[in-house]
Amino acid sequence: MNRLKNLLQDKLVRNFLNIFSGDAIGSVLSIVSISFVTKGIGMEKYGFIVLIQGIASLVDGIFNFQSWQGFIKFFPAAKDDDGEVKKLIKFSYILDIVTALIAFIILNSAGMLIKKIYNFTPQEMFLLVIFSFYIIFNIQGTPVGILRSFDRFDMLRNQRVITSIYNFIMLGVGFYLKLDLGYFVFVYLSSNILNGLLINIFAIIVLKKRKLLGFIFQKSSFNKEFFKFTCLTNVNSSLDIPVQYFDNLLIGKMLSLEQLGIYKICKTVAIVLDKVGTPIYQTLYPYFCETIARKDVKEVFRKFLKVSALLLGVCTIMV
Repeated sequence: MNRLKNLLQDKLVRNFLNIFSGDAIGSVLSIVSISFVTKGIGMEKYGFIVLIQGIASLVDGIFNFQSWQGFIKFFPAAKDDDGEVKKLIKFSYILDIVTALIAFIILNSAGMLIKKIYNFTPQEMFLLVIFSFYIIFNIQGTPVGILRSFDRFDMLRNQRVITSIYNFIMLGVGFYLKLDLGYFVFVYLSSNILNGLLINIFAIIVLKKRKLLGFIFQKSSFNKEFFKFTCLTNVNSSLDIPVQYFDNLLIGKMLSLEQLGIYKICKTVAIVLDKVGTPIYQTLYPYFCETIARKDVKEVFRKFLKVSALLLGVCTIMV
């Protein structure tokens, strides 16, 4: 019992459980929420929603940089100097905002090509354009880096849970009232916007508490090393984009929207099993960056073995 208590008091374990619990709740609600959509508007129209989500997410993932890895890497060296931290926050936010706008412009500039590939009707193109506005609000790299660097993983959990509950309730309302496709597209759009707004609000709360909100008025300067590192990490992340979204795009083109809807349901259930590895990576990354900066290699290996043992137990239970 004492060993379990000590384990739960470990900062890394607590952070992992915060993120994992948020992902677990979100995953369960998302599976139930899909039934609201498919029962409300049918499998074919749900397939259309999956398709426009895939198109928007593909462009967003390639061109909209998320600088949280860079922020976490450079934060340990700057954290003792409020001025340097403010510069880091401001440059990171500028990078996130500029790349989000670039992704939004590229997606809408490719509208005619997308229409030709998928034979979208004017109404379907309108819904795609409306849904693409979520990219502008997908400014999450910097706030994610802030919350992880200051160990506020509970806020990351709250963001996931609140968004999942909102999505669940709104989709349930659409099913109950028998609303049309446009309403369900709006729900997914507003859920993504809420997701982006919440994490920035939580980051502002943390910055206000730490007296770092003055970063807005900090003199801007180009951080070459931060920019280079963020570009490299995003190029590396972009290599995973085809795996995440091309299957949806190809099925939507080669088969049918109805079959795409069925495939998405199967994939959603399978992705639940992946919800263990992601929180562990998100938890360990800022800790390892800080520990390696202190050149404490033994501590890294010690934590690695402890978390690996926890992961083995959790995965065994899930399987």
